[in-house]
Amino acid sequence: MALVGALLSPYIFFWQTNEESEERAAPPVGVPLSRGESLHRMQIDVAAGMFAANVIYYFVALTAASALFRHGVTSIATVRDAADALRPLAGDGAYLLFAVGIIVSGLVAIPVLAGTAAYAVAELVGWSEGLSRPFRQARAFYLVIIASTTLGIALNIVGLPAVPTLFVAAIVNGLLVPVVLTLIMLVSTSADGDLRPSLPTLVVGWAATGLTVVSAGALSLR
Repeated sequence: MALVGALLSPYIFFWQTNEESEERAAPPVGVPLSRGESLHRMQIDVAAGMFAANVIYYFVALTAASALFRHGVTSIATVRDAADALRPLAGDGAYLLFAVGIIVSGLVAIPVLAGTAAYAVAELVGWSEGLSRPFRQARAFYLVIIASTTLGIALNIVGLPAVPTLFVAAIVNGLLVPVVLTLIMLVSTSADGDLRPSLPTLVVGWAATGLTVVSAGALSLR
C-alpha cells in the first residue's frame, strides 16, 4: 500500500496536472498551437516523464535490494540508519554520498510537495493559484507553500522520526488513491470531443483504479 501511495502520490494528481494546464494556457511565444496539437504535446510530455520516473524508481529499488537487503538491512528508522546502510556500497564515503543525495533530492522535492498542497487547498476553496502568477495575484496560494515548508522544518526540529513518518504518509496516500482515481475516471469519461480519453486509456485507467481498490481492501481486511 505504501508503494501505491508513493508511486501514485498527490503530486501526480495536483502538481503534474496543474503544471500541464498552465503550460497549455501559455504556449511558447511565437508557437500558436491548436487544441489537438497542444493535447498531443501534453500526452508525449506526460508519457515520457512517467516512463523515465518509473525506470529510475525501478533501479533505485533494485539497488536498495541488492546493497541493503542482501546484507541484512531490513529496517531503517532514521536518516542516520539510511546513511549507515550505504556502507556496504560506499564504504567510508557513505555519509557524504547520502548527504549529497538527500540535499539534492530535497531541493527538488520540497518545493514540489509544498506546491502540491497549495494547489489542492487553493482548488478546494477557490483561491487564485498557479506558479505562473506573481505573489500579489495569488497570495494565499504562496502562503500555503510557505506554511507547508515551515511545518516540515518544524517536524524535523521536534525530532519526529523521518522514515516511519514517510512510511505512514505513503500508506495514507495509498488509501486515498482509489477515491481520487475513481473521481478522475468519472470526470474524464464525461468529457466530450478530443478531451475524452481513448478506449485503451479508459480500460487501463479503470483497471488501475480497480487494482488500487483491491489493494486498499486487502490492507483493511488485515
